[in-house]
Amino acid sequence: MRATTPWRFIRYAEILLNYAEACAELGEYGEARTYTNMLRKRVGMPDLTQADADLVDAVRHERKIELMGEDQRFFDIRRWMIAPEVMQNAFGVDIKYHLNEERPRYNIIEVQEREWKDRFYFFPIKLEELNKNELLIQNPLY
Repeated sequence: MRATTPWRFIRYAEILLNYAEACAELGEYGEARTYTNMLRKRVGMPDLTQADADLVDAVRHERKIELMGEDQRFFDIRRWMIAPEVMQNAFGVDIKYHLNEERPRYNIIEVQEREWKDRFYFFPIKLEELNKNELLIQNPLY
């Protein structure tokens, strides 16, 4: 049987990180540290010891690690508007074994070229939605 209702999925860890991020951005560093440390304690990691000024970056790093592989990073870098700094081309290693040689030859190769344009921060508003409200304007660069 095929489900027709979309399933919304959010982990408790993401809720804690969302709250910690909001607190850190608002300058409530103690609260941000408390909720980030709740997440770290469950896996036996030491508490965060960063100074208040570095706590926003620490919480962002925690999100990057905790939510890896869950399709959150793209939306995080768009929300924080840090894409040009973190979007880099992907590289791999080409290993070739040649006959009668003891060691293989290694070459670093570019696997994927990643291009970022500032218009990627916002999605375009559909024309039919713009037509419904004359006060609505299109997002920048569209």
